[in-house]
Amino acid sequence: MLMQTAVITAGGLGIRLLPQTKSIPKEMLPLRVKEGNYFRLKPISQLIFEQLYKFGIKEFCFVLNKDKKVMQDHFSISEEIETRAMGKYEQYIDLVSFHEMIRGSIISFSIQREPLGFGDALLYARGFTRGEPFILNAGDTYIPDSRHIERMNSVWKKYKPSALFVYNETNNNWSGKGIIMGKPYDEDILLVQKVIEKPKEFISRKAVIAQYMFAPEIYKAVAMSKRENGEKQVTTGIQSLIDSNLDVLAIPYKKAVVDVGTYNEYAEWITKVIDVI
Repeated sequence: MLMQTAVITAGGLGIRLLPQTKSIPKEMLPLRVKEGNYFRLKPISQLIFEQLYKFGIKEFCFVLNKDKKVMQDHFSISEEIETRAMGKYEQYIDLVSFHEMIRGSIISFSIQREPLGFGDALLYARGFTRGEPFILNAGDTYIPDSRHIERMNSVWKKYKPSALFVYNETNNNWSGKGIIMGKPYDEDILLVQKVIEKPKEFISRKAVIAQYMFAPEIYKAVAMSKRENGEKQVTTGIQSLIDSNLDVLAIPYKKAVVDVGTYNEYAEWITKVIDVI
């Protein structure tokens, strides 16, 4: 296990989900999940946190904007609520389990001064990761099948790239995502040769999923990259790594990915029960 730390970003304003996100961050929007034989209602950021914790990550940095104090409250211990929940067996067990994960973690919060993009949010975690490889997960994107993390970890350990992420094949929404092109590397691994954020013209159906493993070189690459439409993008930093002849790898994920970044995406998922594996 090489990764010790995870960065979870939640700096955006959630404009595309207003008015729901006026007071509730999109990363706190609930999803219906099935864990074993039990059904639950959990915020997407908690599902991300729990998945990474069970994988072995114990140090977390949440990058928030100044209006998302509710997330700091959620990822803190509330003994009063724990006591009041004792009469509700299932809810009490769930809350105690979540609190134990919080107690077993080192959790930091970094406040992004302005909503200047995913890449800008990443830069606020630089001191936290201490020059070591780390996982980056957008707080509005969740992959229910946790076995993909084990696969990512094995690929990372074997090939030691500068960046590694998951991609899936998108049918008709390629223009709103980070899109990649590449060539076969080994087995089903792709050596990424080009990554473009929200391309205006069709280049590929391979879309980036916002969960990454990075070497610390990504910080310099993102910091030196130009803003696009006023924002710094992680994908621009990744392209800089590629242009510097550093290996960037991607592996496919063929199941559905939960993304609550837009109204249509969240409306689709709130009607479903997500089977957590």
